[in-house]
Amino acid sequence: MSDREIGKKQDEESDLKLFKREYERITGFSFEIIDRTERPDFIVLRSDGTQLGIELTKVMCNPNSAFRA
Repeated sequence: MSDREIGKKQDEESDLKLFKREYERITGFSFEIIDRTERPDFIVLRSDGTQLGIELTKVMCNPNSAFRA
């Protein structure tokens, strides 16, 4: 695995932590990672026994193009 891929996986782990906190707050269900894959990024087991796949995406844009006069 290249350094770039390792960095991407680390970013996904950080993003998943933020998502997990809000998911649990909003749904009332917790989940644990049972596998890390390419697509989806994570396979998780929810506290009610449901297995879910989570694919994280990020919108990337040039900050200068976000605001137009």
